[in-house]
Amino acid sequence: MTGSLQTKNDKFYIVLNIYDKTGKRKNKWLSTNLEVKGNKKRAEKLLRDKLTEYEKREKLVHSDMTFADAVRAWLRGCEIRIDKVTYQGYAETVKRHIAPYFDSLGVTLIDVDRKFYRHI
Repeated sequence: MTGSLQTKNDKFYIVLNIYDKTGKRKNKWLSTNLEVKGNKKRAEKLLRDKLTEYEKREKLVHSDMTFADAVRAWLRGCEIRIDKVTYQGYAETVKRHIAPYFDSLGVTLIDVDRKFYRHI
């Protein structure tokens, strides 16, 4: 999810880019109630906090799922936001290379860190 700060009537507003089930992007405007003058850092923090909050609500993965399943979930999530040909390329790469490799290892998301990459 992405978002930005906009000003309107000398106040900061958070504008979130939200996608519906059909893949259409919709903007959601949220008031920060902060005046523009002298409040940019506070408004940026509110934006980061709001993005984190919305991402946690829509979280599709959990730490004990396998890495391959997380990649599959990511692929399902991006299907409605990207071009069909791009999706087909991603899907083929996941199907032929990424999923078989990580399925055979049984690596969970909690196991994936910098140390793991040294062992590949």
